[in-house]
Amino acid sequence: MTIEDVKEKFAQALLRMENVVGVGIGKRDNKKVIKVFVKRKLPLGDLPAETVIPTRLEGYEVDVEETGQITAQLQRGKSDGS
Repeated sequence: MTIEDVKEKFAQALLRMENVVGVGIGKRDNKKVIKVFVKRKLPLGDLPAETVIPTRLEGYEVDVEETGQITAQLQRGKSDGS
């Protein structure tokens, strides 16, 4: 299974987690990894077991990155006639 397939397989379940705001593919140490973006990184001891993001999915490493809340922005000057 490719990393893209694995990301697609688990993306919806990860996005249902309260703190997760995005899932993608990135690089760490020159290797492809599954990136899980969270509002806030918390110590493992502070997390209920069901909210802990796995360190590997189907053999691929998972990298958790804190991004804060992600919101859509209106792009000005393109479609609003400006």
